Amino acid sequence: MAEPTPRSPARLLTELALFYAVFAGALAALESDAFLKLTARFSAPAQLAMHVGVALVVGTGGVLLLVRRDANPRATLSLTPLPAREAFGFGAMGFVLAYACSSSMGLFYLAATRTSLHDLLENRGPVLELFAKTPLAMVLPLALVVGLYEELVFRGYVLGRLREALASTKLQPLQQNAIAIAVSAALFGALHAYQGGYGIFQTAGAGLALGALVVWRKSIWPAVIAHASIDSFGLFALHVLVPKLQDFLHQAGHAAR
Repeated sequence: MAEPTPRSPARLLTELALFYAVFAGALAALESDAFLKLTARFSAPAQLAMHVGVALVVGTGGVLLLVRRDANPRATLSLTPLPAREAFGFGAMGFVLAYACSSSMGLFYLAATRTSLHDLLENRGPVLELFAKTPLAMVLPLALVVGLYEELVFRGYVLGRLREALASTKLQPLQQNAIAIAVSAALFGALHAYQGGYGIFQTAGAGLALGALVVWRKSIWPAVIAHASIDSFGLFALHVLVPKLQDFLHQAGHAAR
């Protein structure tokens, strides 16, 4: 069997840009007034399931379509299997590192924009309230699905294609990986623009840690576990924190009058 023809960086980046545009467009459509009106008659769990389902089909389907002709699609997407103990152990490490990077980037945004804690909570309140409406029974399944497909898309496909495109440059491997991780994290953060500037920086920070973890372990499975753990912890926490957040903003509003 003939070896596959090496693809030029320009071709790889064009393919990546087209995929990202389609995926970002699909997510934007899910947030549009037209889609929200169309699904308004459905229950909150049904709306959430449709939102995640469309993103899952477009993201995962697009990735699998684009890598089908690769010499080794599993390697392309860093789907290298790991022993359960290793996957969960490094997944726990990824959970801690992602939270640390996410918090650091969030604090950097607050300092750079001089945003007060009250303004941050007030601006992010609607988003947090929306997430808090996730039924508890859906939290774990939702976190697993989102963790899997977002890691497949960003740390599997996007990061993988960037690394392949940079492999033919004169940069050192460490530099190539650093650039690929940073760009993939920025693209990951940009798709969370609906959470505002703080959400973009926070998500990009998590993307940096998860990208580094995938490059280090040569597998996305620890990142999938870390991502699902982050989402599960966050959604469970919001059920407790949002009522307190609402009380805080209510009291702050009365104090300002």
